[in-house]
Amino acid sequence: MPPDDRIRLKDILVRRSLSTSGSFTLHSGEKSTVYVDGKLTTMVPEAMPLVGRSFLQKMRELGWTPEAVGWTDARRRSHCLCDRARKP
Repeated sequence: MPPDDRIRLKDILVRRSLSTSGSFTLHSGEKSTVYVDGKLTTMVPEAMPLVGRSFLQKMRELGWTPEAVGWTDARRRSHCLCDRARKP
């Protein structure tokens, strides 16, 4: 992922998904003053290709070779589908 893409994605994530005002109860039951809702970033059109390129880079680093990658609009949410992603 090019450094500029990484910076842009981080900026969008901070602007759209980061909450630091208040107290949040995490799924574990722990309390936190920081909460990140990544869905708010992944649903922004500007961020979608950045997230996609980030996933592709990570898959390459892990040696995964997906045979298919696609998107579906099930329940009005975008989901990445990887069919038979495996290491060589």
